Amino acid sequence: SSSLPMPTASQQQPLHIVYALVVVYALCYQLQSPIEPFLVAQLSEANADAAAEYASLRTFFNCVQTVGSFLVGYLADVIGLR
Repeated sequence: SSSLPMPTASQQQPLHIVYALVVVYALCYQLQSPIEPFLVAQLSEANADAAAEYASLRTFFNCVQTVGSFLVGYLADVIGLR
């Protein structure tokens, strides 16, 4: 049985960039969630119900995420991971 050759440093660099971008994305997502209600209240119109607008915003994002996850899963099955 032969072992696979170790990737060189130049081959590992793109992978490190992808890992760093995933970490930054996850941190930004986690840090934005607690301040979203305050942003919606500040940016909404004076006579608008901020709680209803926040609920609508979260519902929209969750629906898009659900549809997107099914789409990405389907594409991963059809095209395959590269």
